[in-house]
Amino acid sequence: MCCWVVSVCAALIGSAVALPQHAHASLCTVDGMLDVFERAAAQAVSGQSKAALETVGPLATMMFPPALGLMAELSAANSESAAHWGHLAERRRDQSGQKILAAIRSNGSKEALDKGRERADAQQAKVPPCLARPLDVSRTGDHALQIGPVTVSIAKSIDPKLVDIVKNRFPIIFNTARTGTIEGRLLLSSVRRIQIVGGDRYDRYVDWVPGNEGRAMRMTVGNILDQGPAHTAKAMTIAAQRALYDRIEGRSMIDPYFTVVEGIRVFTSIYPDVSGDEFVDSLRKALVMAKSLPKPVQRDFKAVDEIRYNPPSKHFIKFGAPDGAVAYYDKGISRPGRRVIFVRRDMRWSSHADLLLSIVHEGAHANQDAKAERMVAQSKTDRAKVDALVAAGQGDGTEATSLRGSIRKAEAYSSLWYLRDINDPAYKDRIRFECEALQTEIISAEALGLEPRIIETSPYLGLCSDQQKSLVSWKERRFQKSMDAYQAQ
Repeated sequence: MCCWVVSVCAALIGSAVALPQHAHASLCTVDGMLDVFERAAAQAVSGQSKAALETVGPLATMMFPPALGLMAELSAANSESAAHWGHLAERRRDQSGQKILAAIRSNGSKEALDKGRERADAQQAKVPPCLARPLDVSRTGDHALQIGPVTVSIAKSIDPKLVDIVKNRFPIIFNTARTGTIEGRLLLSSVRRIQIVGGDRYDRYVDWVPGNEGRAMRMTVGNILDQGPAHTAKAMTIAAQRALYDRIEGRSMIDPYFTVVEGIRVFTSIYPDVSGDEFVDSLRKALVMAKSLPKPVQRDFKAVDEIRYNPPSKHFIKFGAPDGAVAYYDKGISRPGRRVIFVRRDMRWSSHADLLLSIVHEGAHANQDAKAERMVAQSKTDRAKVDALVAAGQGDGTEATSLRGSIRKAEAYSSLWYLRDINDPAYKDRIRFECEALQTEIISAEALGLEPRIIETSPYLGLCSDQQKSLVSWKERRFQKSMDAYQAQ
């Protein structure tokens, strides 16, 4: 508990200096900041450097990250001044500042770099009072909080004991995010809604409600269950900065927790004891192996658009052993163009072959999800056709009968796929989806020349009779191949 109390006290101290309200009346939200930045950037492009400096200056003194990068660019004629703004920009993850510093280094201007760093070390952020004021917290319902202008909703599916923890801790997390760093103070200013949704206690997910980037944030309840607020606060701030840079053409964020590997978006853990580099290296090796997979299986592998590396950290509050699965597909946040899997096992204790088979397995679930979506859409279309046929007096005809059969088949598949009630008698039939995914693992493992025992550890094998037969057939083929090689000697 002391970690939570100490962290919030330290965060509330802050390091920003307030400026008079009239100086920055339009800079109380990210939208207002971005409008001013884009005006300055347009002036810079048109050659109006002096006007651009005047326009972007207030933003830069606030430490608005892209404004710092633009100031560094506009100050390029003076190496010390460019280094000053470049250091500030780089510290706040703006890539333009990083490039400016690299250019100064290549010119051998060490003195300018050092003096610029000294100036950067001494500079404090200056923000308008609207961003400096503390936010009031109130409880507006059994599953809701109000933190200043931000409405926080807590999913009713979350254990009531955890709901109480969320109510006590989340205001601390939000205030830590908002006041712990100047980026959080600025970039979370446009957030108006935060959804805290259910999930495993070891889940860590912070991102945006689709279509509401920068304004409506979504996170799993596991984020509230760290030993202190700092890491979730950091995840919120980084998510806000990603949303900002996605809106700015030609500007890039320095993001140590994100990369793209062979077209797959990869998010690594923000926890300092988890190595994202090890995971990315293992993923690259797995992707090399994937090129040897049969085409039908490659379809499953290629269904994955996004991977989030989320192994347990020492900063989590421990709740017993987490699920032993390497990875899982999250259909709750997945949608067309964004099929997401979470990798839960620490790559220090797993091989890239394990990772590849897990991606294939979860990719099969991604395709099952896509199939269910297609079937739901097709059912709506087919129902409209049946209604039209009935209206035309052809409701008992061959076409209407065929369409009704297609609708029943589609609804049986999609309703089973979306079934969540574990007490429903049909829930046991959902094992078919795991068995189908397991089959892709068997095909992949054999194609890659792996040992059958890599499949024998699957928790689903004992529940999938057809896949047990497939494994036996694979072993027989493997044995026969060994005998043929022996006899050929």
